[in-house]
Amino acid sequence: MNTIGIDIGIRGGIALVNDAGAAFVMDTPTVERKISGKTKRRVDAVGLSEALAGIAVDGVIAFVERAQASPQMGVSSAFAYGEAFGLVVGVLAQLGVQTRLVSPVAWKREMGLMKPGNREIGRDEEREKDSALELARKLYPQLHASLNLAKHDGRADALLIAHYGAEILEQESAKPTQKEIEF
Repeated sequence: MNTIGIDIGIRGGIALVNDAGAAFVMDTPTVERKISGKTKRRVDAVGLSEALAGIAVDGVIAFVERAQASPQMGVSSAFAYGEAFGLVVGVLAQLGVQTRLVSPVAWKREMGLMKPGNREIGRDEEREKDSALELARKLYPQLHASLNLAKHDGRADALLIAHYGAEILEQESAKPTQKEIEF
């Protein structure tokens, strides 16, 4: 099963993982726009559509990190984050890609990036980013060159979300159906 993982935001990433262990990562496409007289970076809807159309093969399922504003975000940042989330979900819907939203706590805990009792994300953001990069490089050594800088943390998160999605799908396919249970 092919899974797409998407880490939302202008520093986010897009990843594709298939059941043969092949993987691909890229930064989320962005564009500079004039907003209230200032130049700001935003997710590029056209670039995003082109990137996702290139990897949205039949049967692929996208796992998208559920957007949620945090108290540390300013109003403008929270709006831009929500806008990016809406673009991603909209493009996936337009392409006919089945989409599942995953909470950051769920995938990070499952991938061993959070302690079991901890419900807070970003308490030690730098350590979290370093751990995600390290784990992504370990799981997908063929992508080491694409994950070799600290700024590639969005790519690493996307790759780990795709990996998490693949594990979820594998678990679901291993569960017996009602017909298999009947005697």
